[in-house]
Amino acid sequence: MVKICFVLLLERGHFTICSAIGKYLLAKDIKNEIYFIVDDEFENIVRDDCNLFKIVKFKQPEIVNKSPIVLNKILDTWKLDKYERYGFFCEKFISLLNLWRNRDKLIAGLIDELKPDFVFIENLFNIPSLMNKDYKWGMIISTNPLRIGDQENHFPMNTGCVDKEEAKKYLNIFKEKSKNFFHSLDDWYKENNLIRKPSLSYVQGSEYLNIFLFPEELNYFQPNELSGKWFQIENTIINSSVENKMKIYQNFNPTGKEILTKEFLQKPGKLILVSLGTVLTRNIDLFKEIIPFMKNIPHKFIVSKGKFGDQIELPNNCIGSNFLNQLEFLPMVDLFISHGGNNSLCEAFYFGVPMVIIPGFGDQIDNAAILENKKLSKTIFLNDFTEENLKKSIDFMFKNENIKNEMSKISEKIKKKDKLNELCELILKECSA
Repeated sequence: MVKICFVLLLERGHFTICSAIGKYLLAKDIKNEIYFIVDDEFENIVRDDCNLFKIVKFKQPEIVNKSPIVLNKILDTWKLDKYERYGFFCEKFISLLNLWRNRDKLIAGLIDELKPDFVFIENLFNIPSLMNKDYKWGMIISTNPLRIGDQENHFPMNTGCVDKEEAKKYLNIFKEKSKNFFHSLDDWYKENNLIRKPSLSYVQGSEYLNIFLFPEELNYFQPNELSGKWFQIENTIINSSVENKMKIYQNFNPTGKEILTKEFLQKPGKLILVSLGTVLTRNIDLFKEIIPFMKNIPHKFIVSKGKFGDQIELPNNCIGSNFLNQLEFLPMVDLFISHGGNNSLCEAFYFGVPMVIIPGFGDQIDNAAILENKKLSKTIFLNDFTEENLKKSIDFMFKNENIKNEMSKISEKIKKKDKLNELCELILKECSA
């Protein structure tokens, strides 16, 4: 029996990878103990996903802004160039860093009481107070992995830069935009008698085991090129054996294929899934602008409407629900219109589904850029989003059969591996070492 603890960024997308690892470990031995340290708001999300997961709750030490991404400013950032936009979000990262800095000692105390065999930290940066303890720890990066490497030797993250010469040219600008964030991060490290290195790295891996999520087909670097011991997985989709064992412990099931009526499926055109992620769909005014553009496009759309979906009226060629089980729909659709979040990207690759990406911010921009650079998708930026551009992008993807063929080949390669199972064997081995 092992005791594993997850400390994570409290958003659904960041929970997905932790949940998959936890379920694999439980499927191996139901006596394994999987803990999540969360606040009151996130407790039900964990409990509904698997009632075998154990919850340790903490209370915020003070009233803090839990969502440092200012939703109504996302569209405004697209009026800026890529480095100005990065600078805007760097200030938001400082807010997020301060949030964790306010709670880190509290969480460290809870972990000390728990005495786990291994602690996984799923976050956008390290939490220094959890790095110099007696227990084993490791980072989980479920966003685009550029934040792991030294930004000086790779493309600057969250900019969409995929050109090495451009990266060199703008390195000093990137450093200038980042300096306040890295200064705050360095202060936090020093408080815990640690030194952060390399100088432009958001994440420092442990000597034990660290995980990042990304399709190998798109790799910027290999795991052995990184500081610390890293293991790469390409998706968080659990196999049928694990799913069947864990299904009885799941309390909440997102809407599935049961919403697809015979009348809807008989409508003309291809079948397209639209899912723009947790944050963009929270921006209800922006989402309301996007949805009507589908009305005059001769295809049928399955739409994940998000938390405020009851305020969204869908056109006649659309069907949807507030929360969709994306994994049920991806195998049957012809195209996926996505925000380009890392989970969605990896799921599309697993099922071999071509994508049109509408990135909002952060790593979505990097994912969109590398996919288009590999000629595997089309990107529509928010400042250039029109009905005409949406229609052109959809038409382009359907006319280019080579993209579908290439995605199918990649899917076949990914499905032959069971990296999650391999990862969990490594976790168990590390716990017993």
